[in-house]
Amino acid sequence: MEGPPLTDLHTHILPGLDDGAASLDEAADMARAALEDGITRLAATPHSLRWAPGVDRAALEAKAQALMQSLAARGLGVTVVPGAEMALISSLPQQIDAGEAVTLNGSHYLLVELPFTGLPPRLEDILFQVRARGLVPILAHPERSTDLQRDLRLVHRLVERGLLLQVTAASLEGRFGAGPQGFSCRLLRERLVHVIASDAHDARDRRPRLTRAQAIAARIVGPEGALALVATNPARILDDLPLEIEPPRPARRWFWQRVVSA
Repeated sequence: MEGPPLTDLHTHILPGLDDGAASLDEAADMARAALEDGITRLAATPHSLRWAPGVDRAALEAKAQALMQSLAARGLGVTVVPGAEMALISSLPQQIDAGEAVTLNGSHYLLVELPFTGLPPRLEDILFQVRARGLVPILAHPERSTDLQRDLRLVHRLVERGLLLQVTAASLEGRFGAGPQGFSCRLLRERLVHVIASDAHDARDRRPRLTRAQAIAARIVGPEGALALVATNPARILDDLPLEIEPPRPARRWFWQRVVSA
């Protein structure tokens, strides 16, 4: 692929940990698909609620390193870094205190996920406590939450308080239906999206692919804005660097920039 290398912040490429890659062969197929799409760096982010007993941060780091070495042996020069998709539940702050929460590549950025139906009690307080512990939460696939679709003002409030949003590429493509696709586009129009990632689970139906969604986003936020969502921003997150992002458009000061520090 031509153009700058892309970074996929959300994948389930580590084999045998959750509902993602079932084997090393399938992980290799995912890596091959990523490279074909111009993705050279992936964060391995298994669901925290699906880990087997004994899996922790050190184990995930070791598994990511071992996978990258296995892929290199197959001629697949993709970088795999450790992370997790942490469940956004009331005990998350305590997990952070206990050292059980796995951030993205050891950074101060934490990928979190909501249930697809219903919001956890005290959602804003949980996110405040995450921020108070020096972490920047990134909410995975908010466009697939029916509760958030019904309450855009809540989304604005959460972003204004330091939450980042990661929209899934397949949602923009319409592969999860008209609701998530339409909401994804609205989030983009209102400058509420900070990263587009694949949330890849396999090499077939849910493969690591960003360029199609990048093209769709470019029609809404412009080519440079779309590139930031699939390349600049996710790369800076994995490098533990601050992001420069626009505040939401309804604030009527959308042409200003603010800095989100890790």
